[in-house]
Amino acid sequence: MEIRKINTDKQKLLITYAIVSDKFLEEIYPILKEHKKLIYSNFDNYYRTVLNWCLDYFEKYHKAPNQHIQEIYNDNKQTLPIEDQELLSEFLSYLSSKYEKENINEKYVLDLSLKYLREINLNILQKEISELKKENKIDEAEHKILTYEKLDRETEIKQETFLFKDEKYAYNLCDNISNVKEENKLFKYKGDLGTRLDWICREDFMSILGAEKIGKSFMLRETAILCSIDYELNVLVFNLEMSHDTYNRNFYQNMSQEIKYKPEDYVNVKLPYFDKNPNGKYDIKYNDLRKFGLNSRKIKSVFNKQKIKTKGEICVRSFPSGTLTFQKMSKILDDYALNGFVVDVVLIDYLDNLKSFNKNEYRHGIDEKWLSARRLAQEKHIAVITVSHTNKKTFKKNIDAGDETETRTKGAHITHSIGLNQTSEEKEKQLMRINIVHNRDSDFSRKEFFLCLECRSIGKVLLDNLNIAKVNYNQKKEK
Repeated sequence: MEIRKINTDKQKLLITYAIVSDKFLEEIYPILKEHKKLIYSNFDNYYRTVLNWCLDYFEKYHKAPNQHIQEIYNDNKQTLPIEDQELLSEFLSYLSSKYEKENINEKYVLDLSLKYLREINLNILQKEISELKKENKIDEAEHKILTYEKLDRETEIKQETFLFKDEKYAYNLCDNISNVKEENKLFKYKGDLGTRLDWICREDFMSILGAEKIGKSFMLRETAILCSIDYELNVLVFNLEMSHDTYNRNFYQNMSQEIKYKPEDYVNVKLPYFDKNPNGKYDIKYNDLRKFGLNSRKIKSVFNKQKIKTKGEICVRSFPSGTLTFQKMSKILDDYALNGFVVDVVLIDYLDNLKSFNKNEYRHGIDEKWLSARRLAQEKHIAVITVSHTNKKTFKKNIDAGDETETRTKGAHITHSIGLNQTSEEKEKQLMRINIVHNRDSDFSRKEFFLCLECRSIGKVLLDNLNIAKVNYNQKKEK
């Protein structure tokens, strides 16, 4: 079931995930079992019925019903009013037949659902107090307020550990040496770069570094398409750089691998590739391809393949530079989630162009933006990826830590960053060298480079990549 395509409200979002997510139902089950008034006071009849089915199923099998919800409905539909039967039949058959997405952002939806249940709980309290006041039972009303208990998840991580006393925790933690839970993994880049950089996970904050016009936005688009197509993730792109149509046309160019303009006939494009030689190293070679220009027929072919291959989606939101705030971004994410588009990855092009926090001190304002981006990743259980310009020296030297423009403290807030390095000669040869500049969780060397093949004529900057030590390649220094 493609949750993103259902026109949901808060109730429907909660019901949907109670049907399809074991983890979500495990977290919400104890709250709803203890506070049944939350269900009966506010939920529509047919949603209330489905939710009770989910709770009963979990109590018996310790998992969400998922596609079995259709069987439960078939067994119980005769007890429902005709109107509810029709509504539930349409809703449940759609969910049961369409849902296949595995990597869903349960924590984010759980936070939104818990917030909704707390809202209901407060409404119940307010109603009870009002009734007691009308009856002049002031003492009882005050007692209600004093004994009010905030709803919390039983399994919420306490974030407190006594390192010697909590032995079981220590043993489990040290046995799971990878330090990355499977449910938190989102995507990794292809080739040797992806192997070395490893997984980008929920709550990570990554930056793509490079000099002006080197291809940072190209790399963001490559990342968005990789996440959506290969990993079936929902991606939200905040474009603060270009016009909306131009930005989207660049996406379609990348997807179709066509040139953007329409030539009179065709254009020959050189496409680089790695070819392994008898000595075990790789040579760089080129194929000549004819390209006829971007058009609706090419995009239609892309869309047809997409419907077969992936359940991920990319949404682009464009704002004038200096107008978007983090409060607005957070609300946009929540609104999309409540309408079924639950985001996994946010790309910001680019972060420094958000509305300033501190108008009097520019650098402090930049630092606050980067700190807030990290907080957004943690609060929404998503990965946030942005770009940053590097200083003028990086036109002629390789990128290193502290080369970001505006303020060096950007590196203090990110979990990962990669540097895009390219000389004039490499640009002519359609090559780029990428190095890992920050990786909070793994060992790395900033002097280790990955040679990437690109063809910007068709919008691609990451056709393939290898560790540069594997390639028969001698870099000439920029003069």
